[in-house]
Amino acid sequence: APDFDRKHYTRVDTPEECIWLLANTFLSPLFWAFAPVYGYLDWYKNQDRLQAYYEYRLLLQVLQGADPTRRLALKSSTHTGAVETLLQTVPGALLIQTHRNPVETSASLVSLFYSLHSRMTERLDVPRMTEAILSFHEHQITRNLAARDAHPGAMFDVYYDRLVADPIGTVRDIYDHYDLAWSEEFAERLNYYLQLNPNGKHGAHRYAPETFGQTGEAISERFAAYIERFELTSPNGIQ
Repeated sequence: APDFDRKHYTRVDTPEECIWLLANTFLSPLFWAFAPVYGYLDWYKNQDRLQAYYEYRLLLQVLQGADPTRRLALKSSTHTGAVETLLQTVPGALLIQTHRNPVETSASLVSLFYSLHSRMTERLDVPRMTEAILSFHEHQITRNLAARDAHPGAMFDVYYDRLVADPIGTVRDIYDHYDLAWSEEFAERLNYYLQLNPNGKHGAHRYAPETFGQTGEAISERFAAYIERFELTSPNGIQ
């Protein structure tokens, strides 16, 4: 997709989300991300993810086998709805959840999926795609909140606005919370990476819910419980 770099830059030698490891289990929303296979998405939402996450853990052990002393830094929004399973299968994981207003995250996701799905079909049903994304987002958040209620204090919360405004300070907060060793050398390495990879380096990703037939008010209503719980009532201006 010609506009994909500004939405989600990825190359074979750059960091990428660990959702690809779950794809090896054949139980992953990654398959739907690349094509509008709605039946698969409906099936996925009703599956027990325990075995898939045991296989995910085995793959992590393979990756860590080269140097067991190094900590793996993993990231995927797929885990949002699998906190309970993740705690069962990878009990030593230090969990971090990033929060952003769903009006923004939904618009961004729809824009991203539009680029992916439009490469797979000439007759993309945009309203259906948009509703499927919102419905799946709701499904994941519902599971997430239930798991958090069952396991209070199991994760550290990060807010997207603060992460963007002060990325090094946010990482320092995480290290302090989990009592991890911090050094000025590490801070300098983080700063160097940020200098090489500024926000918008590959172009600005612009999106708005109205582009896909939605409104911020309608999305906010669907996610009212989550927005209220994490005080996400004042989203940034949509980009």
